[in-house]
Formats: sequence, structure tokens, C-alpha cells
Amino acid sequence: MKSRWVPTDQELCEIVNVNDAMAVVIRGHQAMQAILDSAIAAALPGPHAIELHRLSFSLKVDLAIGLQLAHQDLRLPLLAFNRLRNSFAHDPAAALTEKETAELTQAFSDRLRSFFTSMKVGTDNIEVLQGVVIMLSLELDFVLRRM
Repeated sequence: MKSRWVPTDQELCEIVNVNDAMAVVIRGHQAMQAILDSAIAAALPGPHAIELHRLSFSLKVDLAIGLQLAHQDLRLPLLAFNRLRNSFAHDPAAALTEKETAELTQAFSDRLRSFFTSMKVGTDNIEVLQGVVIMLSLELDFVLRRM
């Protein structure tokens, strides 16, 4: 079976340490999807029976939550991030605005909001985006480290 790429801490830092919202969104989404794929594959007794690459991101999120691989409160922020990714991937005029970053942070549960606040993320839109990618990736990666 082909080994799956999962971003290292160094690679995650490289993904978010750019001042380009599109790059952070697209590469951040790739990282989160890779973590979800690896966690789901590790949890399934016969992961080869499911073609994970064919499942939508939202279905992978629901599957990870259903398999108790991810906390339920990750669902809304992950789906909000996926909508932002789709906007950047399919709309050449997409831009990161206060509205988009607000939609991401408004999807946080109290637990995630507390975690995000403790990260001391700046208020600039790109800094908020970078913080969201780091936080969501860390939350998902925590699952892999427990397995």
C-alpha cells in the first residue's frame, strides 16, 4: 500500500509562513485532508476497501467524527474552511476579507475559541487564517499521535 503524506510540523510551518492567502488556504486544506485520510485509513480494519481519495472533504470530516477520531466541535470550522478553500479554488476573484475570517472564527466552539485565543494570533486577516490552519491541523494531528 502506498504510504500517505502527512505534513510534519516543519512542513506545516512552511505552509502557513507565507503572506499569500490562496497558498495558505489551498496548502492548508491539503494538509488537513492528508491528516484526515491517514487517521481514517488507520482506524478502518480494511482501509483499502474504501477509496478515500474519492470521498468529499465534508464526508471525511463526518466519517472521522463518526469513528471518534475527531472531536465533534471540529465539524463546523472544518466545513467553514472547506467553503473558503472551494471559493479560492473555483473563483479567480476570491479574496481573503474580514467577512471570510469572521466566518471561520465564528464557527469555533467555546473550547476551540479558547485554544485559538491562547495562541495569541494577530488580527490581520492573513494572521487569523494562518492561526486557523495551525489550530485545525494540530487538532487533527492530535488524533494521529494517539493512534
